[in-house]
Amino acid sequence: MLLWIRGCLASGTTVLGVCTGAYILALAGLLDGRRATSLPFEINNFRRLAPKTDVREDMLFVDDGNIVTASGGYAGIDAALHLVRRMRGVEAARFVANDYLNYDSWDPTFTGQVKS
Repeated sequence: MLLWIRGCLASGTTVLGVCTGAYILALAGLLDGRRATSLPFEINNFRRLAPKTDVREDMLFVDDGNIVTASGGYAGIDAALHLVRRMRGVEAARFVANDYLNYDSWDPTFTGQVKS
């Protein structure tokens, strides 16, 4: 599986790791030198697993180019909509949010930063 993920990234595919999916990306060595996030209650374990990663606990999701990580299930929805917006535009993302997910409160300007 790790070889497959590395191959996806090498071919230009964008990868989204939600919750413990970020652990898999870290195990594959794909988060070295990048920013990433994972489950809030496991953030210290994630830091130990990925010591060369800029682990962001202040972010619900982190977009680092062709790798996006999200801190949990609901944050994964926001991260996925962020990717739809990035790849297909805000109207496509709004359509997915409102018509497919019934997520009327989605904010297309949200960047993942947790408000302090």
